[in-house]
Amino acid sequence: MKVFLQVGKTAVAVFWLLVLVNLVTPLNKPVDLLLNVLGGLVLLAHIVELAMFGSRLRGLANLNLQRVQVLLFGIFHLYGLPEAVPAVEPTSEPVTTQAPTVESEHA
Repeated sequence: MKVFLQVGKTAVAVFWLLVLVNLVTPLNKPVDLLLNVLGGLVLLAHIVELAMFGSRLRGLANLNLQRVQVLLFGIFHLYGLPEAVPAVEPTSEPVTTQAPTVESEHA
């Protein structure tokens, strides 16, 4: 799984590099427009992913760095994160384990 994530991140990094190169020195006519549109759509998808899975980033070190990596790599970064441990909230009342008492009436 780690190899898959690394290959995915590398492919996305190459894509972003192509988009940046296209912004500095535009490529041939049909390709430059296509790269700009695809770059915008991928960025929009990664923003949606950040909004949907942003709670999964809380509690991690360098929160802003984690957010930037989600914007760059999307789901490839999210899959690489450790599983979230569900937080157990303390109850305000202690839990008792006594069995209920049954009162019987004798006439």
